[in-house]
Amino acid sequence: MRSILAAGLLLAAPANAAMTPPAMAFNVAPRPVISGLATPSGTGVGFVLTTRQSTRDRLRAGGNDVPNVGQESLETLRLNAQFDYEFIPRWTGILSVPFAINRFSVKDQRQAYEALGDLSVLGRWAFYRERGAELSLLGGAKLPSGSTSLKSDGVQLAATQQPGSGTTDFIAGAAGYRAFGRATVYGDLTYKYNLHSAYSFGNQLAVDAGVLVPVSKRWSLTGELNVEATEKDRAIETGPTVRADGVVTNTGGQAVYLAPGLQWRPVGDLAFSAGVQVSVYQYVNGAQLAAGLSYLFGVSTRLP
Repeated sequence: MRSILAAGLLLAAPANAAMTPPAMAFNVAPRPVISGLATPSGTGVGFVLTTRQSTRDRLRAGGNDVPNVGQESLETLRLNAQFDYEFIPRWTGILSVPFAINRFSVKDQRQAYEALGDLSVLGRWAFYRERGAELSLLGGAKLPSGSTSLKSDGVQLAATQQPGSGTTDFIAGAAGYRAFGRATVYGDLTYKYNLHSAYSFGNQLAVDAGVLVPVSKRWSLTGELNVEATEKDRAIETGPTVRADGVVTNTGGQAVYLAPGLQWRPVGDLAFSAGVQVSVYQYVNGAQLAAGLSYLFGVSTRLP
């Protein structure tokens, strides 16, 4: 596993038949909001599956790498299945189902889990639609369906390592796509407002913009820009990384990624996407593990 106000650009050129945006656009935060929001609406059930494999073994403080004395690392394979259905003209329901396979290690100590995360349910209203173009508003919620009490080797995982957040969080945003000649520009912007609990994750703004350019009948080049900004977490219980006002120091930050890739459309609406995500800017609060390269794969189709 969206737009830096590519929405404004989407209205600027004459429409053409749009190709399906690749199934690899998604938020790169530890808890993704949702994926494939710019996928064109249509008849039947739309399905998008995205995967992102990454290894976080670089310790970062602010904008610089620092020695990883504890040999900390986090290996993650995150899958996200998304279903959409336009139940009345211009109104689409979206269900996002995440699944994570995580492996943590600190020196010779290891923890691991495989579990479902928090489901997201959204509505998408296409307030502007013509041939080869669509602009939509988004609204919905992330539900507390993922576990917050998983254990590894009998030890309960920390709140930041759990697959669920334990809160119902609200999501709002916009998405769109537009054909420019043979190319298609697509993107989305989302803001996730997290409710408070014993441990509360920081609110997050995510912006993604991409372009798809066909090079043959079945193959296309893709490129994406992924931007995220996350506020610091908050906790009720005090600790070495929790300030007196409840702010968790080693959380939150900003990141910018580039993701070049390929899309292959063997038949009809079926499309496969693959790419690599490269960090071009990272600033973290306190000291946090940062990802290097991430490997992306996606498949999308529309079922009758």
